[in-house]
Amino acid sequence: MAMASSPVIRVESDGPLRIVTLNRPEAMNAFDREMQAEFPRVLTDLSRDVDARAVVLTGAGRAFSAGGDIASFPKNQADLYHRRAGLREGRRLFDELINLHLPAAHGGMHTPAPVSQSPNDR
Repeated sequence: MAMASSPVIRVESDGPLRIVTLNRPEAMNAFDREMQAEFPRVLTDLSRDVDARAVVLTGAGRAFSAGGDIASFPKNQADLYHRRAGLREGRRLFDELINLHLPAAHGGMHTPAPVSQSPNDR
């Protein structure tokens, strides 16, 4: 099954492995409203992917995710409707993550791997 990527979440396939990369490195992959809405859609697509056997969650740049985007905090404080909508989106995100039937692992950051993995290199 072909997985659609978006500017804020990339999805790649490596055989039966799906690699989901949060892609807002300039904000340490903090969840803004776009990412918060996109992530559940990606998880739904993954749950329908009959060829997928496992998922790696990772973040572009130097962080997996800083959590919520602090740039949205003032609006959440001032606008109750906006805050409640964001909470509903967050709940949907976690429901989809909890209900994902595939094994998932945190892949850390994309960093170069050592050339050798012998015991003497550790």
